[in-house]
Amino acid sequence: DAIYSNNINAGTATASYDYEGDDNYLPSSDSEDFEIGKASTTTVVTINGGPFTYTGSAIEPATVSVTGPDGLNLTPDAIYSNNINAGTATASYDYEGDDNYLPSSDSEDFEIGKAPLTITADSFEKFTGQENPTFSVTYSGFVNDEDEENLDGELEFETDADRSSCAGSYLITPSGLTSSNYDITFVNGTLTVKPVHIDAIESSAPIQVGTNGTLKATVTADGVGVAGVLVEFFINETSQGTALTGTDGKASKPTFATMNDAGLFNLKASVGDDCAVSDVILTVFDPSGGFVTGGGWINSPAGALKADPSKEGRANYGFNAKYKSGKNQNEVDGNLEFNFQVGNFNFKSISMDNMSLTVSGHLATFTGKGRVNNVDGFSIFVSILDEALSDSFTTDKIRIRVTDSSGNVVYDNNVTNTNLTAIPETEIGGGNIVIHTPPAKGKGKKVTISELIEVPWNTPIDEIMNILNELSAEWTASGEISEITWKIDDYNAIQPGYYEVVGEYYNQATFAMMDPVYVPVIVMDKALPESITISKESISPLAKLGEVIGTLGTIDPADDVHTYRLEGTDMLTILGDQLIWNGSGLVPNGMTFTLFSMDRMGNEISREITLSREVDSNSILIYPNPAKTETNILIQLSEESVVGIKVFDASGRVIHEEQSVHSETFVKYLDLQGYSSGLYHVVVQIGNRVLSGRLVRDL
Repeated sequence: DAIYSNNINAGTATASYDYEGDDNYLPSSDSEDFEIGKASTTTVVTINGGPFTYTGSAIEPATVSVTGPDGLNLTPDAIYSNNINAGTATASYDYEGDDNYLPSSDSEDFEIGKAPLTITADSFEKFTGQENPTFSVTYSGFVNDEDEENLDGELEFETDADRSSCAGSYLITPSGLTSSNYDITFVNGTLTVKPVHIDAIESSAPIQVGTNGTLKATVTADGVGVAGVLVEFFINETSQGTALTGTDGKASKPTFATMNDAGLFNLKASVGDDCAVSDVILTVFDPSGGFVTGGGWINSPAGALKADPSKEGRANYGFNAKYKSGKNQNEVDGNLEFNFQVGNFNFKSISMDNMSLTVSGHLATFTGKGRVNNVDGFSIFVSILDEALSDSFTTDKIRIRVTDSSGNVVYDNNVTNTNLTAIPETEIGGGNIVIHTPPAKGKGKKVTISELIEVPWNTPIDEIMNILNELSAEWTASGEISEITWKIDDYNAIQPGYYEVVGEYYNQATFAMMDPVYVPVIVMDKALPESITISKESISPLAKLGEVIGTLGTIDPADDVHTYRLEGTDMLTILGDQLIWNGSGLVPNGMTFTLFSMDRMGNEISREITLSREVDSNSILIYPNPAKTETNILIQLSEESVVGIKVFDASGRVIHEEQSVHSETFVKYLDLQGYSSGLYHVVVQIGNRVLSGRLVRDL
């Protein structure tokens, strides 16, 4: 075999041989060089996993293998470029080779996708009339501690809601941000506009002629004031400007102009696009403008009585209203009664509202508080038209509008136009309406004394005549006119309301009759009964049928004539002012019922009464006694007790025995069948106390 040298690594190798010869041959040798070339190699870059998403850090998913002959197997790290941001990244490797191996290389591209980023508009709430809040967003998906500073563009919002929007849900749409590393998804939020309630009742505070008023409104939600709400005020549909509510929910705005005309004006306070509206009446009054009187009847139209719109027919009215003089000139004195008998509807005034009387030419209005069918809590609005002061109307008219404590209309005879500034629709059927204005105006329909006479309930007619005579003494003192003869028709001292007294007189010189004088007289309402009394509020446990339990009475500052009734029990009855026992057997304890007292005006009051049973604590009563076939043992207890009952005959033998627990007074029935005639001893043990009684059986 050849002898080799340098025949492993790449390069020049030599193959040689030296023949040494032998006995027959001579030695010989030879050598030849040959080249060993470098071995080829293979480099492979492999991308593992995927897809890949931006993380804010280098992404290195590649592995590298370099292989070649004679066991070459290398796993070096790949070399990366553009492997942080989203886009196309490259992993590569260049094997440089060595003395025995040739170089090789490989590269692979891979995609880094954008990371998902959700930008969600935060949801907000606000109230109608408030400015929109400053919108914001919540980010979800940032990587490697990045934030919105890593985004491009400007954050923007869109919404259909603004300050005038009414209650509802409105989208908040975010937009405007971009990024090369994030796939942005915008999610809408919701702006919830909550409703508000507006009340402009403070704007209805009367304003005196010749002054500026301040318009006020309160905006609330669930009874709590709402700040920052824009309120716009209108008078007779003319805007008076806007005002913002404070922390207490109140907004105020001076009127644009001086209020120079007395009367009623429509005032509206509005939030948003009329999302919340309060309509009230602004009263502009003139305390020197005059006073009003009237009395008579109207035909109440169908639809006026809201509880039963079908009711119609005659209704009587009587009223007066005037401003006080002196320091209290803004206060209104007056009375009103309205009785619609067909509808069982009666209103009686308690007071007139200050500064509510307005006189504007042939029209006047006033308001007050009162009772409907003797129940408190009602308000009245009265509008009248005096045809004597008008060139357009030939009949007096009146409107009466009654509302309950919640503002619900219970009666309004203006059934066509219900606006408070509307002209009264109902003509009077009888009587009159007079607006007394200084100086006197109109057609001279009658001469009416400008002094309204008010007398207490049940004032005799003679007292009224004395008042009138004192009033007229100054007129007749000169002797130019005769004494005045006063006439008043249908006067009823116990019927409150309006009456008109006519005074007739003549000229002393010519004996000619003068125009009669009319004097308005108001009989005031009777004072209400105050309370019901009863002389005794306890009853014997064995009251007898027809027994008088107590005497009834009524505390009433104006009258001592009352009728009584009761509800809630059949065991009692009333005879006159006596409360009578009408039951049988043992009287129940704690008997509760309601007593009613009515005066002559139909004013009824009530009182809940509880009659207690008279109790002699821990005592017994045997009845009937003597007894024939049966008897009862009334055992009165003051508290829950163990009760033992024993009956002994004359020889001391126990013939009846029992024990039980009772929580209150009770009656034990004993059947005496089998008992001999004679004397028996009854022993009752209540707790630790022993009570005894004697029972006689009489055959």
